Amino acid sequence: MAQLKIRHLVVKPGRKGSVRCFWQPAPALRKLGWRGHALKDGEGNFLPLPQAIAAAEAMNVQLDAWRQGDRAAGLPGKPPAADSLSALIDAYKASRHYQTKRPATKKGYDHLLAALIRWAGDTPIAAITAPRVQVLYESLYDRTPGRANHLITMLRTVMAYAVRMGKLPTNPVSKPRLMGNRPRHQVWPESGMEAAVRAADAMGYHSLGTAVMMAFFLAQRPTDVREMTRASYRDGKFIFRQSKTGAAVDVPAVAELQRRIAAELARHDHLTILICETTGRPWTEDNLSHVFARARAAALADAPEIGDLLFRDFRRTGVVQLALAGNDVPRIASVSGHSLKTVHEILETYLPRTSELAAQAIANLETYRAQAKLKGGGGL
Repeated sequence: MAQLKIRHLVVKPGRKGSVRCFWQPAPALRKLGWRGHALKDGEGNFLPLPQAIAAAEAMNVQLDAWRQGDRAAGLPGKPPAADSLSALIDAYKASRHYQTKRPATKKGYDHLLAALIRWAGDTPIAAITAPRVQVLYESLYDRTPGRANHLITMLRTVMAYAVRMGKLPTNPVSKPRLMGNRPRHQVWPESGMEAAVRAADAMGYHSLGTAVMMAFFLAQRPTDVREMTRASYRDGKFIFRQSKTGAAVDVPAVAELQRRIAAELARHDHLTILICETTGRPWTEDNLSHVFARARAAALADAPEIGDLLFRDFRRTGVVQLALAGNDVPRIASVSGHSLKTVHEILETYLPRTSELAAQAIANLETYRAQAKLKGGGGL
């Protein structure tokens, strides 16, 4: 393969016509401590050639700044472990800023932190510059925009910790110019929800079908659905505090959900409402995800409109369904546990501007005008 005329960029053939790109400094620079490395994204995959070229050029800018006397732009010599991104992440995870997070939040953080270590774990934090971060972000955004935003936000948090601890003068990720996620406008149609419940029941997972109905009708996070206890369900109502925010929720269950819950409680004597039929224990996040994927695949035969909808989409669906039913923002928030501002944001992003909604708005207008005429006797 012909060499590209980009300083220190080495391109090698990969599998199936792909390429593997490396930033490889000259021997004289390596003696000064500059080390070569594979040009990869946060998932550990080699960057496509255009992004690899941009990454190599960003490294060359850093090298040139170092040559001109800016020692913060790149540190010669093998950096001590304490200066690496991996060491910083270890320190962050030992701090109260991480330790006080809820277990579910920590689990999400751990996935992101592991990706950052794969990307640049051995790199000195002073060498992680804004241009290099931008290359990482843009290489991920086209494929997984949501994950790209989460990863850069996590890096910003870790680097902010480095600033607070005096390890860096400024945060190179303080203004990452994140692009908005392409929103998932899809919501579960009730027919799709019912098909998923039937599929779960047919597979022998009645508790999974109940979990689907709870997520659909209660507009709660999957974690709160899985962890709902007997004590939180009284007289046909769910009364609990959300695990992530601590928001208090007090909401009645619709009649069909009440019947499902009664069947679950009669089936076992565990404290948790939803008990997996195969393990005899409460559902874990991974187990529910895998079994639900099978149920969804089975339900597609009866309800192809399900498409690529996910379990987590039920919460958004619940908020949208409440709005379509004519509920205002405060009423929706009292069910979902969101703040009023968050409900506004969800509806602004995800509420489909459907003909059904427009018809409901005009019907409301007609009712209002009719009432006004009765009171005032006016009209055209």
